[in-house]
Amino acid sequence: MARSLRIKFALMGGLFVALLVMSLVLSSFYKATSRVKTLIIPPDVVACNTDQDCGVSNQIACCSCEAGGGQGAINKRMRLPLKNFLEGACRKRVPCMDISACRDDLTPVCRDNVCTVITPQRT
Repeated sequence: MARSLRIKFALMGGLFVALLVMSLVLSSFYKATSRVKTLIIPPDVVACNTDQDCGVSNQIACCSCEAGGGQGAINKRMRLPLKNFLEGACRKRVPCMDISACRDDLTPVCRDNVCTVITPQRT
């Protein structure tokens, strides 16, 4: 009886250690992949005077719209500064999804001196 009790305690201890190790591994994985990074686009990137100043960008965050990110309207002259800003801000690679979120019905317009996108009215 004492021997079977020792075996049970050894098995329970082994299971506890395995569970502890697995929870530590999974929690470190979760911390590395669950970070949300908020980017504030510099105001001059979206500044405009007329609708002709604005264009649609397929990447306004760390992931492009081809990889689950978003599209947005920016000043056409600011494409390179935006790219440089995103390269610096997204230095630590965030996980992007292999899902296209690109739209071809977005129209860039200048509203209150800020580039924005509009979509056609659906009837």
